Amino acid sequence: MATDENGRVAGTVTQRAHAAYTNDDAECGFVEAEGDGAVPNFFQQYSQTYFCRLAEVRRFFQQAAPDAYVSLSEVPTGTASTVIGVIYKQMPLKPSVLREYAGDVMLPVPEVKRANYVSDEDRVFIEDETGRTELCLASAGDKDGLVSGVVMAVRGTQMEDGRLRVEELRYPPTAPLPPPPPSTTLPKSADGSVDTEPLYACFLSDIDPTAARAQLLLDYLTGNLGIDLPRVRRIARVVIAGNIGDSDAADAFLANLAASVPVDLLPGDRDPVRSAWPQRPFHRILLPRAATPGKTALTRCSNPHTFTLHGRRFLGTSGQNVDNLMRFSRVTSTTEALHRLLRYRHVAPTAPDTLVCQPVWRRDPLLIRHLPQVFFSGNADAFAAQTVSLPLPSAISSTDAAAMDTAAPAECASVLLLSVPRYAASGAAVLLDLQTLQVQLLRVDDLP
Repeated sequence: MATDENGRVAGTVTQRAHAAYTNDDAECGFVEAEGDGAVPNFFQQYSQTYFCRLAEVRRFFQQAAPDAYVSLSEVPTGTASTVIGVIYKQMPLKPSVLREYAGDVMLPVPEVKRANYVSDEDRVFIEDETGRTELCLASAGDKDGLVSGVVMAVRGTQMEDGRLRVEELRYPPTAPLPPPPPSTTLPKSADGSVDTEPLYACFLSDIDPTAARAQLLLDYLTGNLGIDLPRVRRIARVVIAGNIGDSDAADAFLANLAASVPVDLLPGDRDPVRSAWPQRPFHRILLPRAATPGKTALTRCSNPHTFTLHGRRFLGTSGQNVDNLMRFSRVTSTTEALHRLLRYRHVAPTAPDTLVCQPVWRRDPLLIRHLPQVFFSGNADAFAAQTVSLPLPSAISSTDAAAMDTAAPAECASVLLLSVPRYAASGAAVLLDLQTLQVQLLRVDDLP
């Protein structure tokens, strides 16, 4: 039998279940095509990123609800009207590069690093190509839930002081369902009948490949541990949502794992890839053994990452977008943040304001153009799973918050929101049944 450098038998599991898979990162624009366009132009102004986002989301609004929208320069005083624009949140506590530079020159007390930058003094503005207007919101909750970079439709009346008294905040219309994938060949049993046993995808993030927990998980997933083999054989894919590093230990861990089961690897905030979103996949030179074609089933993915597995559409990240949204709003849980991102129809609306992204001038790749069935985020403080319903674009004529919450179930699509905990801290991976979307935790510390 073949063994690795530590003497373990490699790939003990035989007849592992298979699930049809398609990597859709290139289709969504998360990775660039090879050639001159593969190198982003960082001399491009970031303002164009917002113009691209505004133009495309405005089309979403106009297609779903063809109301009489006006530009900010055309809003009449004293008459209710509807405008579409980019939200800008003025936050006194938000870190400022200019203040940091002034601090270096004038040596004042440095800014305090905070877990959250929301305060009662925050002000909300809406901006389009013609100007910027401050919003007078009905409640503090409306203000606390918004972040800079979101495109919203606002119906309100302009007051004498120039502010817009908001009567209704409208989210962008829900993204449509993706086109149906090619007919998926369901796994067959030994007698040729359709296999109805559970089929799993395993999600984990933040792995220390030198730790005993990581080695225990590796032995479990490859079957070398020799326990729970019927379930191990049903794990068709492993998704690592960021933060594994580029050490020899990480390369060996991935090489051994991907020799036994297909693996998707997303980069995280501590991995050796460019920090600007969308993050590029790991370069193969960083993983010389794990990324060897023909020897392993490792797919080096972008962050965000979207794929189709067993007919299910997945969209997920390594968690920087969720952490950033929670830092600049009153959102307190990963699943709530994921729900808001679906409603905002954008994976990372705080980019480029407070989350680094590459400038674009033709198309914002971080817009959600098709609704996933599973939306996940890695490197979370705790595990959580929640199923939410969102109305399909044809279900409502307006996209206000009330209509979003009261659409008939038959006109809604369900999305599973999945918070994947840090494995190094929790010792927990997440198993998702691809047929029923039921979720369970896999704790290596509890293995017999």
